[in-house]
Amino acid sequence: MHWDFAESVTDDPCDAMPKGHLTYVVNAWGKPRSIEGLGVVFAEWTTEAGLPDRCRLHGLKKGGMRRLAEAGNTTHELMAISGHQHLVRGPALHSGC
Repeated sequence: MHWDFAESVTDDPCDAMPKGHLTYVVNAWGKPRSIEGLGVVFAEWTTEAGLPDRCRLHGLKKGGMRRLAEAGNTTHELMAISGHQHLVRGPALHSGC
């Protein structure tokens, strides 16, 4: 194990997390990204990585939700994970649409 890494490991993983804010995806100024801003920068990252134009954040989220549904998560669990607040969208995710 590299000594820099070994020194950073603690008994509580939360000790190693930044404490400046509760947002994990921030911009260059340390501010939370907007939903639209995250989608735009994600598209830039995928383009830079040479991935096809169809590889976007929405598809990644949808694919993850589908896998969770196929693994047996309930509609309400999927809604809690995805941030959906209305049951109208939840069943559509659960059915694999």
